[in-house]
Amino acid sequence: MKYSELKQTSLMSKCRSCINGQYRMKLIPQDLAYLPYQGECRSCGKMSNIVAGVRPASRWKVWLGVSKENSQE
Repeated sequence: MKYSELKQTSLMSKCRSCINGQYRMKLIPQDLAYLPYQGECRSCGKMSNIVAGVRPASRWKVWLGVSKENSQE
């Protein structure tokens, strides 16, 4: 799966804590880029900082997390 597809399907409109919980990752705020305003998380429904993307230096964390999740299903 390409990063652009992953970004559109799994990361858009979600907060960091939901992404960490869904994929059992430990992303820190510095790993991600956020939208300039708060919004409602599509997963938990809370107002929080919404993830706009993953910084290039931290993309390996996302690939490992998604790979582990897909292999367990």
